[in-house]
Amino acid sequence: MKMERFNNKLTKILVLVLAISSFFTYTSVKAAADVVTVDGVAVPFPNGWTAGTSGKWTTSESPDKSSKFYLLATKNENFDNVIETVLEPWLNDSFKDIDDTGEDNLERNGLGLRTITYEGKRKSDNAEVTITAQFAFVLGVEPVKTVLLVSVSSNDSQHEKILEVFNNQKANKGGTVAKVDPTPTPKPVQTPAPQTGGNKNCGSLNDADIAEILKVHNAARAAVGTPPLKWNCALANFAQNWANKDLWGHSTSSQRENIIPGVYAGENLAADANQGTPLAQMMQGWLEEKPNWDNGSKSCSPGTICGHYTQMVWRQTTDIGCGINRKSSTMGDEWKGQATYLVCNYSPGGNNGNAAW
Repeated sequence: MKMERFNNKLTKILVLVLAISSFFTYTSVKAAADVVTVDGVAVPFPNGWTAGTSGKWTTSESPDKSSKFYLLATKNENFDNVIETVLEPWLNDSFKDIDDTGEDNLERNGLGLRTITYEGKRKSDNAEVTITAQFAFVLGVEPVKTVLLVSVSSNDSQHEKILEVFNNQKANKGGTVAKVDPTPTPKPVQTPAPQTGGNKNCGSLNDADIAEILKVHNAARAAVGTPPLKWNCALANFAQNWANKDLWGHSTSSQRENIIPGVYAGENLAADANQGTPLAQMMQGWLEEKPNWDNGSKSCSPGTICGHYTQMVWRQTTDIGCGINRKSSTMGDEWKGQATYLVCNYSPGGNNGNAAW
């Protein structure tokens, strides 16, 4: 199972670190047409974008120059070391007021991935930015190698195209995509009967599914003394529309600020390789982050993820709405059209640097 903010006139930065050995060095990048292969990872840049270089980075820029990818190959199996020696210096050089807003893990197309999302402001023009850093490794391959891909965009209309690049990356061994089973191996789950209680004006989930989502969330909230959530149709419709796009990655901040005008909405994502995975199981990974959160220090334990759990129980959050896609391809080619993709949106959004409860 996998779990895991961008803005209209908000510059977006999507950073992908593909972990695929222990000493930090720079290695070569080979490009063929619009596909760039780095240490066995094939990155499919959009057709028609202009290839170039910027210092040690290989770049790809959109025709309107609003969006740009930066690609850097390194050798380091320690993600924290890559953050300290590569990512943080780059962030601090170009941005200010940087805030870590969440992390996610997943496995797809032979790659193991870890994602970190930040927000901040660009120093050159004071533009607000969202930064997402994703680490990955080629499953079953030694030695581990690390690649860093950064996309910078100031154009919301490019967001889905950018996500497609990250969704379509593949492990590549000798020119062929690696066939590696994920861990753990998915267990058969009985596919549920078609949902019949959905309301086109309030998402597509039936009453039982809505009750289950509220039950799981409100039990977690009661355990820490925060008030129960209520279902919100605007949030549910947005979540369902995003799930239907079948892109693994968050919607933009500007999109979520327009669900309920003027109110920022948070977002949790989860996916599983089985079409029939129960909703409670889809949310279990979020709940399992609880031990990682220290409400006193308002932070996660180093090297852990906790943002999904804290959004679930955030005291100021009052409303929730979710959508589901049970014919998803977000788990990669191995389960194309067979996975389950859950999107939940929350208002007001949490994870803003304060205590969760």
